[in-house]
Amino acid sequence: MSSTVIDKENRRIQRYALALPARVEVKVDNNFAWNDITRLEDVSAFGCGINLKRPVKRGRLVEMTIPLP
Repeated sequence: MSSTVIDKENRRIQRYALALPARVEVKVDNNFAWNDITRLEDVSAFGCGINLKRPVKRGRLVEMTIPLP
């Protein structure tokens, strides 16, 4: 007997895989900021998915630079 697995996401807005390089700068306060070079994983109409080396607290100012074709 064969079973089929359906990969269904319960999202209202569809996400699209898009692997572009990105530079992310996170401002912790007026005297300290850190940056990371990473890649986009996916994008949607309301945001994007990325992996960073450090955690980012809610409310932090994040600046992302992405080269677009």
